[in-house]
Amino acid sequence: MNLEPSQGMTRYSVKTILETVFRRWFWCALFAFLFAFGISVVYWNGYFTSVELSATFIPVAPSPAANADVPGSYSVLISQSYVTHEEVLDAVAKSVSFAVSVEDLRQAISSEVSENGMTATVTVEWHNRDQASEILSALKANLSYAVARSAQAGVIKWLESGPAGSAAPSVSRTRAAMVFVIAGLFGALVGAGVAFLIGCFDKRVYDPMSISYTGGDVRVIGMVGRHGDKPDDRQMQQIAAIAMYLKKMAETNDHKLVMCLSPGSQCGTSTIVGDVALVLAGMQMKILIVTVTAQGGYLPSEPAITTLTPGVDTCTVPWDDKESNPDFDGPLSSALAMGMKHYALVLVDCPPLLSHVQLSGLVEGMDTTLLVCGAGVTTREEVSAAVSLLSRTSDKPVYCVWNFVNRRYEYAFLPVEAEAEPTRKVTDEYKNIGADVRL
Repeated sequence: MNLEPSQGMTRYSVKTILETVFRRWFWCALFAFLFAFGISVVYWNGYFTSVELSATFIPVAPSPAANADVPGSYSVLISQSYVTHEEVLDAVAKSVSFAVSVEDLRQAISSEVSENGMTATVTVEWHNRDQASEILSALKANLSYAVARSAQAGVIKWLESGPAGSAAPSVSRTRAAMVFVIAGLFGALVGAGVAFLIGCFDKRVYDPMSISYTGGDVRVIGMVGRHGDKPDDRQMQQIAAIAMYLKKMAETNDHKLVMCLSPGSQCGTSTIVGDVALVLAGMQMKILIVTVTAQGGYLPSEPAITTLTPGVDTCTVPWDDKESNPDFDGPLSSALAMGMKHYALVLVDCPPLLSHVQLSGLVEGMDTTLLVCGAGVTTREEVSAAVSLLSRTSDKPVYCVWNFVNRRYEYAFLPVEAEAEPTRKVTDEYKNIGADVRL
């Protein structure tokens, strides 16, 4: 019994860690590619790519062979033994123009006697062709001198015309592939560590269900998945659920003014507003979208109404601080008053709240506040700040929509309700806040 909470917490922690890493899979892929490519290039140049140069010799004056059937084999074996002799390798190391140790030469030089025992082939495997050619030339000269000094070996004769003709690359493809895979896996692990470290400092909300809305009454009424220029059926189902919620409130509670805004930028508020308006227009509702801009300056007396699609009209009005005065009949107040008379629902598309806090004065004059948050865009601090700021202006609940959610939440159809709203507090304090066209 005592283990169940611990196991549940462990499963949740592991799941959270994996989600944190896979959400930033780009870092795993990037480090895997960089490590696999970089380490493979280093090892390829240092170890896997080499040049083999070979030369073959025969005894000219062989000693009497122990085996009469294979004359000269004894002399070949003696001559072959000088290939890796300490004095020969030391002389070769001193003869070349670059620094090389006797041990390196011992690893690079090999020899093999032919099947008939009459010839021997000396091979030099080196990472540089010019240096390999120089090593082979020095080896031939010193080996001929060493063999000539030996009474048993006699004299040898080199058969090939030049080392360049026997040059051929030798590449270990199996070892190269193994290093590439291992380096890629190691890079992916490093990338996973980087992704997890970034995730620890990333305060953006990826799990909307984990948010605790402090500072106000917040009700989530929909979650919309990410889509391209045109939403597909899956996204339109979620938009339809949100539209039905707003339609129910408009019919039951006479909520005609809906203030739509987001805590910060790039949450897709205008996209949500436009899609909801299209769905409601399909339900035979006449919709007006009022787009509020934060720029001041010249205020036209009559905002221009344009038709977006059949059943959806739109107009753009600038915000001015004078709108906070209920006695000021500005373009925004006029547009809202006009919208209440001629349209079934007015959607007010506002700039980001935390960048234009003065717009919070509009909340009290609205029937409904729709807060659009972006999964992977909005931070926890922005949600808390926006809800706290809205709750200071009005005691009405805030309806929240999460945009850009992943597949785990994009089928979360929340129930359509028409709950009784709190009684509006009509006080002198509230009368001086916002453009309440109902007062």
